[in-house]
Order: sequence, then C-alpha cells, then structure tokens
Amino acid sequence: MPTQAVLSGLRAHWTVASDPRATRDRRYLDTADWRVFAAGWTLEFDREKGHGSLLLRDRRSDAVVLVGETDGPPQFGPDLPAAASWARVRDAVDTRRLLVQAQLQTGLRTVRIVDGEGKTTARVVLEHHLAAANGARHRLARHAAIMPVRGYDRVAAKIAGLLGERLGLAAVDEPLLVSVLAVLEQPPPGSRLGPAAPLTPAMSAGDAMGAVMARLRQQLTENEPGVRGELDTEFLHDYRVALRRCRTIIRQVRDVLPAETAGALATELAWLADLTGPVRDLDVHLLELPGGPATDDSITPLRAHLTLRRAQAQAALVAALDSPRYVDLLELWQGVQRPPARPALTRAGQPAVTRAGQPAREVIDASIERAYRRVVRRGRAIRPSTAPEALHDLRKRGKELRYLLECFHHLYPDETRAAVVRELKALQDNLGEFQDCQVQAAALRSMADELLASRAAPAATLMAMGRLADALEGREARARAEFGTRFGRFDSPRNRKRFEELLAAGPADPP
Repeated sequence: MPTQAVLSGLRAHWTVASDPRATRDRRYLDTADWRVFAAGWTLEFDREKGHGSLLLRDRRSDAVVLVGETDGPPQFGPDLPAAASWARVRDAVDTRRLLVQAQLQTGLRTVRIVDGEGKTTARVVLEHHLAAANGARHRLARHAAIMPVRGYDRVAAKIAGLLGERLGLAAVDEPLLVSVLAVLEQPPPGSRLGPAAPLTPAMSAGDAMGAVMARLRQQLTENEPGVRGELDTEFLHDYRVALRRCRTIIRQVRDVLPAETAGALATELAWLADLTGPVRDLDVHLLELPGGPATDDSITPLRAHLTLRRAQAQAALVAALDSPRYVDLLELWQGVQRPPARPALTRAGQPAVTRAGQPAREVIDASIERAYRRVVRRGRAIRPSTAPEALHDLRKRGKELRYLLECFHHLYPDETRAAVVRELKALQDNLGEFQDCQVQAAALRSMADELLASRAAPAATLMAMGRLADALEGREARARAEFGTRFGRFDSPRNRKRFEELLAAGPADPP
C-alpha cells in the first residue's frame, strides 16, 4: 500500500506529524551454516554518515538486543565488539567467516501521532524495502511498525486496528530477513543441505544410491568456492566430509554401481582426498596454536612455518581443482547418479552381478549391519596394550557406519536412528581426540627437528613446540584412558537393542 494512503488513513482519525524521510543500507551477516540465526538472532551491519554499526536482533521479535560500533563489516568472531555482552555471539560464530547473506535498502518515514496538547502518543514507522542480489533489486511488501508511548497503549491498539482492518496491512510474524530471502528465492535461513536425499520406501537401491550420490556432489561443489577463496577452514572440512561419504558409499553399498565405474570413481576420489589432506592437517595445527594478546612470541616462527607450508599445499590443491582431471572426476560422479537397474555385461559377456534393482532397504540394511558388526568386533578386541593403529582403524570404521546412517536416514525411523548416531558420535569424538592429538604431537616433534636442522627457529621456539607436543600427548593419554568407558556405552545392551530395532523397523514415512 502506498505511503500516502497510510498517512491519509491516519490523518482521518488523529493529528499527524511526519519526520523527514531517511534511508538505511543494511547487510545481513551470518556464517555459511547460519550459526547466528541458529543461536536465536539476526545480525545487521548498517553504514550511516561515514561510520558503521552492528545491530543484533532477536530473530523472533525483531527487537534490537545489542548495538555496537564498527569501522566495517566484521569477518570473524574476534572482529565483533570486544564488550562482554557480545561474547555469546563470538562463541556462536566460532571459527567461521561472517558472510553477507542479503542486502537491503530501506526507506523510512516516521509518523508521530500527537494529541491536542502536542504530545506524542505513538509513533508509526513506515518502511519500504528493496532487496539486492546479483545486480537486480526486488521490492518487498511495505511494513508499518507501531511504537507505543508509555501510558498510551490504547492509542497503539487503535492504530493497529486501523492499519489491519481498514487499510489491509497484515501483521508480520517472521523476521524481515526471512522475507528478504524469500523474495530473492533463496532457502530460508538455517536450512542447510544435509547428506541425505529425500528417499522413499518404494525406491530401488540404484535410485536411492544415485540420489544420495547426487546430494553429496552438490555438497562438494557448494563448498568449493569457499575452499578456493579460503573463506574459512570449515569449507574445506565440509568438502572433505562429502568426499569421505561418497567413498564410503562406494565401498560399503556393494554391487549396485557397475564394478568398473565404482573402481574408477573410487580412484579419483582418493586422489582428491590426498590433495585436501595436507591443507586440512595444517589448518588444524594453526587452530591449535595459542592465540590472543598474551601469546608468547616464541611460537611466531612456528606459525610462520605452518602458514608457509599451508600456502604451498593450498596452491597445489587449487591447481588440482583447475585441472582437467578434476573436471573429469565431477563428470564421472555426475554420471553415476543413476546406476543402471539392468545388469551390465562382464568382459566375458556374462551378466554382471548387480543389486541396483532390489529394494533400497534390503540393500542398505545389509550394508549398515555389516558396518555395525565390524565396529563392534574391532572395538571389543582393543585392550590397554593394543597398538594405536587399531584405534585409528576403529575410528575409520565408525565413520563408515555413521555416514551410512546419515546418508540414508530417510529410510529409517528418526528417533531410533538418532539415538544410535548419538552414541556413535560420542565414540567417534573420543577416538578423534586420541588420533588427532597423537598425529599433531608427532608432527610438531618432526617439524621441530626440521627447524633445528635448518636453524630457522631460536631455541625458545623449539622449547615452546616441545611444550605444545607435551600438552597434546597429555590429552592423548586421557582420551585413551576414557576409551573403555565410551566404547562400553556404544556396545551396551541398550544400544545393541536400539540397533536391532532400527533394522527390524519398517520403512520410515516418506520425507
């Protein structure tokens, strides 16, 4: 509705004073996985009269919770205002980069309702919005916000009635950000592309596997720009998870893809995984280094060494992403998204064994049960004297089971599956702490030898690296001591019963 129509409606009942028009240019900031929104807020950066301000709003009421001054849009948690009141926001952002999720240009006109004595009894803020994306502007419905003055609540209620009943303005029950994304035809905030495709009980194993493979390829390509641009470390982490999930499905869901195709894709995915590994390992090393103003300068040479090595590994990775081999990999991956239901012929001209046409639950049940029994068998064999390699192998087997449960979760009842995954994740966290600390400690001691041999670092740096390695080895020992208890929970009668119920249950309702 035009602003003049609203003003005319208000003037028919009250004396109205109008403030000068104003404009605001705002950017909605959040991480790629919407951590600020998930924590209950929306974060806006506004630039006005040469300076910038941050507004943290309650995502439900749209009320301003915090205001902070800033020279420019913050990029990471430490760039947010240093005040203690912003600590929860910094914690929510964690290591992820704040990205511009939407831009909005707003025209505002504040109208004051005044009584016979000239006192303001209410304010009505009339807004019209233009959302910007890809060089185009999209107009949103106009908004009118009523701001009551204390002691004049009845006036505000009458204004609300007039705007709604007579002028046809509907109450807005969602944050403005949600409306902005809707008009831009973008997914709602917080909707994250998970690994599971929307599978149905009627699907064949080939169709179900193809749908999941397509979803994982989409996850990988959506994270690729963040990997190339080094926006934050989690883009590479999510990219690698998509790779690992795809490799797991190829290995564990047997005789659905043609053998030659599965082998070729597995080889290429292993090539790509090997290229991403060094960058991720160095990311973890850098994240583990102490930070902040109280940091000892003795680790500066170590940080420089790690940063240089990471830059070299990143350059090698980007070169691989630019190569024809990577393009061929993505094409091969896309080509297996619909495995043939009819058996292919072997080199001898005989029909190859294939399960692509069998019911999805039948094939996936067998894969999950096989992976589960492997985890239980190997976990039960571990003793206090067992070599660390056995725990590393158990971690891999646990990941395979979890990826199967996550990627095909639409085929199983949510509550039972979630309980099994929860216990499995706790076991994986324990094994991950053990392995990561061991690998990082060994790598630090190896790098210390390199720096010592090249005389590239002073003695204080080498001593600091020793202290960091000692701390990691202490964490490693604690994780090793906790393994028995953690695996006992996973292998408990209660959790075994859950797993039996999971496989015995009928197909889940269609998503």
